[in-house]
Amino acid sequence: MQKQKGFTLIELMIVVAIIGILASIAYPGYQESVAKTRRANAQGEMLALSSALERRYSEVNHYSDAAAAGADTGAPDASLYIIEPEVVQFYTITISETDGGVA
Repeated sequence: MQKQKGFTLIELMIVVAIIGILASIAYPGYQESVAKTRRANAQGEMLALSSALERRYSEVNHYSDAAAAGADTGAPDASLYIIEPEVVQFYTITISETDGGVA
């Protein structure tokens, strides 16, 4: 009688079960890491938008038209700041007008 080469079905099922358990542990950690990276990108964009607003203020000495210029993904000449497409895909960042009062 010759000894057969290869894996039995039981051995294969054990390997599949182990891979499933490892994947169920690793995938949520991966998702959390991706979410942290996206949040960090959005925070960076908000800081850059803040800098753009400050530059705008130093040029015209007011913020009143900043909402009209906007933080959009449109034409560079029309917008105050262009937000990266990776951030726009997951977050909405807008500039809202205030009531015009001085705080």
